[in-house]
Amino acid sequence: MVALVGTVQARWPAPSNATGERCEHEQFVKEKGCVKDLNWERGGLMSALLDRSSPLYKAIYAQRTSCERINSQVQALGIERPKVHNQRSVANLNTLIYIIINLRALQRAGSINASLLARVRR
Repeated sequence: MVALVGTVQARWPAPSNATGERCEHEQFVKEKGCVKDLNWERGGLMSALLDRSSPLYKAIYAQRTSCERINSQVQALGIERPKVHNQRSVANLNTLIYIIINLRALQRAGSINASLLARVRR
């Protein structure tokens, strides 16, 4: 039995729901019982069918996570929303932000390289 939840989603109940049997699955404890809601929207299908082992996906994912790390560093520095108003000041502030972030990255890379070099020398 398929009941439409919205215009592009479908709800698939477990076969035991029709016979009244109890299901031991954790989902049964919730109000809606043992059902699976499938998202038939274009984005939902793309997400479900995406080949996460492909080199292209891994490259884009690495780029995305690096951007998120930079954004979290900016937020941690408290400079997510600049308090300056003109474009030149914002550009200067952004330059300083990226200098700080790059210096931190170089510092981390240097310490990693130093520890690797120390292991090789042993």
